[in-house]
Amino acid sequence: MNQEQFAAIMPYISADLVEMIAKKKSISENDAITKLYNSELYAILEQEDTKVWQYSTDMLYSLLEQEEKMDKLINSEMPAYVHLEGENFRKVLDAMDTAGNLVNESHPRHARYHAQCIIALLLEDYFFTYDEKDSWNQMPSWLSELLLNMSKIENLQEGYERMCELAPCSPSHLCRLMKQISGKTPTQYINQERLKYAVYLLAQTDREILDICECCGFSNVSHFYHLFREQFGVSPAKFRKTV
Repeated sequence: MNQEQFAAIMPYISADLVEMIAKKKSISENDAITKLYNSELYAILEQEDTKVWQYSTDMLYSLLEQEEKMDKLINSEMPAYVHLEGENFRKVLDAMDTAGNLVNESHPRHARYHAQCIIALLLEDYFFTYDEKDSWNQMPSWLSELLLNMSKIENLQEGYERMCELAPCSPSHLCRLMKQISGKTPTQYINQERLKYAVYLLAQTDREILDICECCGFSNVSHFYHLFREQFGVSPAKFRKTV
């Protein structure tokens, strides 16, 4: 994707994220913009080659929350040590392995940021009280992982059924939690992510719109056009002409 195409997409991504920040934190839009623009996340998000812009709005918000969590960890008094056994110890090892593997990614800054978020999410369990965690309204780690998995095109194409297969809970619990955290049902979330992938394909490829519709997991072209226009205010064909 060239810089002109990326510049055309970024305002949509930023606007959705600002809206979520303002809603979740009960702050003004201007304060939400300031919070986003001053974050490490935004510095990475505005670089096309990191591919962070492909993440869902919910995932981006979760990363921003984890960034704030890391700042709080760094600036707070923590116990000198924590004794870990059994499952907790394995959890730490798995998280450290994941963080370590990220170092081998192609974009060092992107890798470092994700590693910090993973460690922050891990340390939250051992260095903060439940009251503090509840006050942050954090997304559960398993849900963050699920949403990240659902950003993979093969899972996105299969949609809701695949999401339920990957979720470590019942479909009804998943639906309630998704609605509580993001304000969207799983199906609404999946459609949102499919539309973002459609935008990417429209901007970066010459594939036919019908082919893009099918590739993104939409089985009904009319439904795809309706959702796209509802989200972006223009048809897929007209959007392609603007990028």
